[in-house]
Amino acid sequence: MISAVWNRAFAGGRQGQLAGEGPGRMAEACRRLLFDGSGTGVGVELPLLGPPSYDTLVILPTSKLRPGVRVRDPDQVQAQAMIDWLLARKDWRPSIFYELDAAGSGKLAGIHCRIEGSLDIADEFFRAAGEAHRIPAFRKAAARLPEGWVPLFAAVFPGRADDRTRMEVYILDGEAAGAMTDPAKIRKAFDSIGFTAYNGAMLEEMARLARVDNSVNLQFDLLPDGTFAPACSLITGYEQYRNGLKAIFAEEGPVSRICRIYEDMGAADGRWRLLEGACFACETEGPEGMLLRTVPNSSKVKWKNGEPAPARFYLRMDAKKRSG
Repeated sequence: MISAVWNRAFAGGRQGQLAGEGPGRMAEACRRLLFDGSGTGVGVELPLLGPPSYDTLVILPTSKLRPGVRVRDPDQVQAQAMIDWLLARKDWRPSIFYELDAAGSGKLAGIHCRIEGSLDIADEFFRAAGEAHRIPAFRKAAARLPEGWVPLFAAVFPGRADDRTRMEVYILDGEAAGAMTDPAKIRKAFDSIGFTAYNGAMLEEMARLARVDNSVNLQFDLLPDGTFAPACSLITGYEQYRNGLKAIFAEEGPVSRICRIYEDMGAADGRWRLLEGACFACETEGPEGMLLRTVPNSSKVKWKNGEPAPARFYLRMDAKKRSG
């Protein structure tokens, strides 16, 4: 059924211009990483510059976990370890997102855990993933964060060549968020945590993006000693606008404003204008009716040594049984 969501979202030539190919890799990732009866929710990552392509984030449905649940592909040992860890928890279960490699097979490319500011949850996650050696570096980096910066996600990338530990930071509303609109204050925050891979143009671009929506996240990759790799991403979220899709894509809506800034930066071309047509929500008919939808989730741009890389846009796709 998730392929039906894809086919509707990328009809009318959008697939070739945005994704480059069909839903086969996405469907295969879901088949291998989920369990029977789990339903399907995925995030589709689309570049806004360069050859059309996509990557998939498979969302683990934690509310449907039951004792004895097994991942369909027994070779996905770390994916199963995530399920076993969550089942063993006595209280809140953090959200988990999986990535497979670009071919849709092989080892997990990445595992993301939404820790909601809890370093204890991050410790548990790293241990469950068999990556406990990352705990000191993550805690060292978290201890240097300025007031109002909260670790939101921890991630590991066992299927990729570089030995990365990912920290995504939520910038709280108020003074911390307001500071992100001022290049001088961003510079001060970066200097305080020891992140040096920036230049004046990058700070100006970050501030300009933050002025569109002060609710922004930053992503950093950590080196084994707890210092920062020379790259940083700024993420703008759109979940709060999902009930007003027309407004979000309007000329002065947040998607349009952000993506025009990406264009000015040289990080996007005009393909983002096709995204509005990819978003929808509907119900299928009959006793086995399904709720199908594609909605904007977020977008991000990464700077490497101060230079912007192609921006990326994330769509959330869902196919689930209609309640009642």
